[in-house]
Amino acid sequence: MSQKLHCAAHAFLVCVLCLAVASATGSTSRIAEAASLQAPTSVSQEVSSDQTLWRVDLHALGYPPGDSQLQSRRALEEFNTIDFVGEGVVAATFITQQAVPGAQRRDDPDRVRPYLLHAIFLDAAGGKVLNTLEWPSDDPNVGIFPRYAGGFLFVSTEHIVLCSAEGKPIKELPLPQLRATNAGHIGIAESPSGKTLVVRFQQADATRCIHIDTETLEFSEGPCAISRLFSSSDGGMAARSDKYYDRPESSPVQPEVIGAVQKSQLDLFGSIEIQEQGKSARKLCDTSGLAGCKVPQFINNEMVAVFDWYALGQISARGTVPSEPPKLQMKLAHHEWIDIVGRPVRASSNGQRFAVAINRPPPELKGKKAAIHAFLGDMPAAYPSHVDVFDLPLGQWIYSLNNKTNGPSSHPLPQIWGLALSPSGDKLVIDSGGVVQAYPLPSSTKQH
Repeated sequence: MSQKLHCAAHAFLVCVLCLAVASATGSTSRIAEAASLQAPTSVSQEVSSDQTLWRVDLHALGYPPGDSQLQSRRALEEFNTIDFVGEGVVAATFITQQAVPGAQRRDDPDRVRPYLLHAIFLDAAGGKVLNTLEWPSDDPNVGIFPRYAGGFLFVSTEHIVLCSAEGKPIKELPLPQLRATNAGHIGIAESPSGKTLVVRFQQADATRCIHIDTETLEFSEGPCAISRLFSSSDGGMAARSDKYYDRPESSPVQPEVIGAVQKSQLDLFGSIEIQEQGKSARKLCDTSGLAGCKVPQFINNEMVAVFDWYALGQISARGTVPSEPPKLQMKLAHHEWIDIVGRPVRASSNGQRFAVAINRPPPELKGKKAAIHAFLGDMPAAYPSHVDVFDLPLGQWIYSLNNKTNGPSSHPLPQIWGLALSPSGDKLVIDSGGVVQAYPLPSSTKQH
């Protein structure tokens, strides 16, 4: 494999097959069977996507127009294009290309790199530009991750740089193992708190993980048996455990369909294992007992959201199958779906809330239904319908952002390239492809 994290590919292929959607019954809500074990204490707040707190168009700040393919070269399931760097600052990132002269020495530190990562730091209250930074890179797969105590990490296949809130380098961790000729299939996950970053990679036939303390860049490295799409907490990891999931990036994942296509075990069965540091891996759940148990996302050190194309659940990370019932189970209605490889679930760093991006059905092409094919490198939502926010202390969905329809195929959020909650969970920001929009969320009536 090349030094890229992977080749990002997108394909929504036309076919005559109809999607088999796991619909719920007896509900007037778009989210059916959204039943928490805790009784709801208030009605969800529904707002339209054009009711923003503020809106910033990044094209005026260097975002390349009309070139979504360039941005899709980033590993979008590894690097979020938008995030909070502290409660009061939003960081939006994108890449541009620059001309490279014909002959350069690769060991020349002053050589021109083909890519630039741009970071635009915005005031979370009003969207004012606070700072802009750039980093040259040989690889388009670069990004930043927020740190628990402020500041951020710049991450590439070359190194990790610990930066202050102003962007000044503090410490560097070189990553020569990721650039070795026999290295590849790299995955990255940060814990919701921002205290821990895990880099997973393959070296020849072995899989290894680097566990990094984001405050000090102290690290440990060792063998690990997890698939590429995994999730990390401060003290453990969770990943889909069946052998069909860790496929090449060029092979699509497809949901169940009705027709002549044979349903594969990839679609029909899922199982998630969790492994805490110093302990053996154990089964967290499987789809025979919990619909949606295919892809995990830690919400905090105690709770995990699990999901597939048409279902989402929330279960304890400490329990063992089947000792505890799920804290949340829901199935989608109206032919909506979740992109399981686009990291559509994002948590607030205080661990009290999470947001999930939901897609509407792909548009029909020439009168034929569109089948859904997803690849590693997908954005959270290519056809966004709504973004919903769940509050763990309240035990209910407290907010739904509806992607308002301006016309037959016109929406304020044409796509969702990135989404994030503020550390307190009081704000939601969305990158819709070079346009950042912020939304205020209702305050919780319970103490966080």
